[in-house]
Amino acid sequence: MAFRDPFDRKALLTTDEAAQLLHIPVATLRYWRTKGGGPEWIKIGRHVRYTPEALTDYIESCRVRAS
Repeated sequence: MAFRDPFDRKALLTTDEAAQLLHIPVATLRYWRTKGGGPEWIKIGRHVRYTPEALTDYIESCRVRAS
């Protein structure tokens, strides 16, 4: 099984892969989806996928600056 580059802009990442990249539990991503939070996601049939760009955008939106 070949390892794919998770930051390939054309990649569609599974929930497990996205959780690994964000260093959070899979359950957290599932919870965010039900509450309308977290990174943008794509639904293909019954499968949920994330783009690397959506994960990067979400990380940047979480940036906090000291006042």
